[in-house]
Amino acid sequence: GKAPDRELYEFLTGALLGDASLEKYPNKLNARYAEGAGNQKYLEWKYKFISQYFSCSFNERISSPHTKTGKQYQGWWLRSKVHPILTEIHSQWYDPKKIIPKSFISKYLTEFALTIWFCDDGCSTGAVRFYPMAFSDNEVEFIVDLLKSRFNLQGSILKNQKNQSLINL
Repeated sequence: GKAPDRELYEFLTGALLGDASLEKYPNKLNARYAEGAGNQKYLEWKYKFISQYFSCSFNERISSPHTKTGKQYQGWWLRSKVHPILTEIHSQWYDPKKIIPKSFISKYLTEFALTIWFCDDGCSTGAVRFYPMAFSDNEVEFIVDLLKSRFNLQGSILKNQKNQSLINL
């Protein structure tokens, strides 16, 4: 595929702030990009983008039954083949759970990355909100400060009922 470039790193910044993940199994040398969701058209776009760089699969799947309701959900899954570049990025974003790699984010959080993050993880009902629930309070504060300094977006951090952070813009 295409050699990794700035646009790929910006894409991965937005996607990893959102719903995407990099999977690296202990018995495997390299990591892969993975994401699943119900928005077929959006994931098709992401598939077309990331497949410029890595061999990928894009499949429809039915989820396992929900543990409480037993309901199953239709979704679309995007997965790349394993690749050393993804392993390098994985080492920056996971320790062992997903973290905010401040130097990576500082370099690659652009308008393009912000758009992808919003499409993955944002909503706008009266205000724009992002849901960085997987990250620590300090990491979320870092993101809010970066949004202010880079894009002049004034944000506040709210907490949901589970004490997880939301960014309100």
